[in-house]
Amino acid sequence: DPSLNDVVDLIKNKLEHGLKFGNKQAQKRAIDHLQKTRNELKVKCEFGGEKRVLSVPRPVQFADLCRRLQDMYQMMLNIFYTQSNGE
Repeated sequence: DPSLNDVVDLIKNKLEHGLKFGNKQAQKRAIDHLQKTRNELKVKCEFGGEKRVLSVPRPVQFADLCRRLQDMYQMMLNIFYTQSNGE
C-alpha cells in the first residue's frame, strides 16, 4: 500500500512530464495560469447568505482588503478567515 507521499510524488512527476512533453498550447496555458494565480489572491466572502469572490493583487495589505470589502458591501464588517480545511 503506497504511502501518501509516494502518491503525491507520482502525481507531481506525471504533471511535470505532461508539462515538458505534452501539448505546447496546453503547457503555455498552464504556465500562464500558474503565474496569474501567484500574483493575485481570491478572497471568498459570505454575508447574509450571499457569497462573493474578490480578487486582490499580492501582497495583500489588510487595510486595503478591509477597504475593498467595505466598498463591496457598503458597510463596516467584522472580518475573520476560515482555513481550507474548514477550521
